[in-house]
Parts: sequence; C-alpha cells; structure tokens
Amino acid sequence: MVAPRIALVTCQRLPDLDDDDRPVKRALEERGAVVTTPVWDGPRDAFGPDTVDLVIIRNPWDYTTRRDAFLSFVDDVAAHVPLLNDPSVLRDNTDKRYLHRLQQQGIATVPTAFVEQGSVVSADRFNAIVDQLPPSTGWVIKPRIGAGSRNTIKVDDSSAGRAAALAFLTATAPAEGLMVQPFLTRIVEGEASLVYFDGVFSHAVLKRPRAGDFRSQPDFGAAVAPHVPTSEQRALADAVIDAVGGTTLLYARIDVVTGLNDRQCLIEAELCEPSLYLAFDAMAVDRFAAAIVGRIQPG
Repeated sequence: MVAPRIALVTCQRLPDLDDDDRPVKRALEERGAVVTTPVWDGPRDAFGPDTVDLVIIRNPWDYTTRRDAFLSFVDDVAAHVPLLNDPSVLRDNTDKRYLHRLQQQGIATVPTAFVEQGSVVSADRFNAIVDQLPPSTGWVIKPRIGAGSRNTIKVDDSSAGRAAALAFLTATAPAEGLMVQPFLTRIVEGEASLVYFDGVFSHAVLKRPRAGDFRSQPDFGAAVAPHVPTSEQRALADAVIDAVGGTTLLYARIDVVTGLNDRQCLIEAELCEPSLYLAFDAMAVDRFAAAIVGRIQPG
C-alpha cells in the first residue's frame, strides 16, 4: 500500500507548525503517512498532485493582512489536490460578515455592526453605529478580517471612550473593514471553545482573560483549562456546526460566550486555521489524525 502524502499548511514564522499541531504530524506518521509542512506563500510545487494527496490548512496565521493572496492560493491548490476545509468554507469564514448570516438563520450571536473599508466615520456616524447595538458599558472594535486580537480595542461609554473609538475608526477604516460589538461584562467568566472533527464534538476548553483584560487568547495571559460544556453551550455549538457545514467540515472550533441577556451566544465560528487546543484532551490528537486519514481518497 502506498503511503498517503499529507501537507499540513503553515506560515514562514512556524515552519514546523505550532506546539499544538506538531503532535498531529507525529500521529499521522505513526499511521504510515508521509507528512510535510509547507508554507502557504512558498513554492507551489509543494502542493502539486505529484507531491501530496491531501492538503490541510493549519497554521497560516499571517494571512489576515493578505486574504486575497491566501484565497488565491487556496483555490489554486484545490483545483488539483483535495484541500480541507473546503475553499468555499474558507472564503466565507475568513470574513466575519458570516455572523450576520448566521444571526439571520436564528443563531444567537454577539450583536455586531459592520464598518466597511474606506468609510468616513464622523461622531454622528459612530453614534448611529452604536445605536444599532444593545445598550452596554462600552464596545469592542476589531477587524472584519483578523485573528489573534490584531487591531482590537475596547472602549467604555464615556466621552473619552467615544473619542478613542472615533479616533481608532478614523485611522483604521480607510485600510480595512471593521466590526463593532458591545462589550460583554461576563467575558471575565471565560469564553468556551468547543472543537469538532467531522462534525462530531471532540472536546472543549474554557479561556479566561487575565484580570483587567478582555482578550481570551493565551498570548495575552488568558488561562486555558479543559471544560465540560453546559447543555446550552452544546446545543448552540451543535446548531452552528449544522448551519456551517456539519460533517463536511474536517475540523471546527465554535467559540461561545455569555451575552448581555445572560444567554450563550456565538462570538466566532473558527473554520479556517483555528488553534484546536489538542493538548487539553488526551485523545484529541488521535481523533484529529484519524479524521484526517479518513479523508484520504483511495487511489
């Protein structure tokens, strides 16, 4: 039997993958696969049909400022070799306007107002934007195409906070689209991330921001721990999975938080290149590796 050839796509900064994904490479090799870790903006011959049988998007974490180039890479590779998640999923998921569509489909999401790239935002325009949102103590403003809290700020509902928000929008909106969301005071309780393989729940973690911060990423000092989702969190995450692709998705991470109404709501559906927090569940690496091998087409 010919060994399957699998490419786990990464970026220049992480040529050997990040710490979380490296064990997946070993698990695949233990299953007899030949695994490479090419960078997405490197030589394209690393992704040809004579080189690989399956391409998995994993750590291309520098794509957010070059989304068009990344999606061109995705489409080019997928024209010749199976690539997961599907290019249509990646195209949709890398622009957070998908939140509006999911809300229209009945999914509880964090209320969001979008500011298009090139917009001129005056004080009156900013007031009109936040008037679309539920009353809150402040707002979080971040890129529509982004990750890792890049270009993200939190401001309070004060004259100084509104001035800071307006200054940020004025400086940033010419170059990229943005989104404005109410600040969720219960974020201090944590953000639950539920991970799925082949549309089936695998494991979850709870990410608690450090004292005085609102960002849930470990890069900013957030504490991460294994988590048993509540029935409400599972029901919401399962509904999101059904809405965005179900079993067609090789992997997905659904991030849910407690909203202003004290109910669970979706803050993000990560279907492109999410951290899957594999180290927080003893069987997660094996589940992911098995799901990848299961996608290898005979012949």
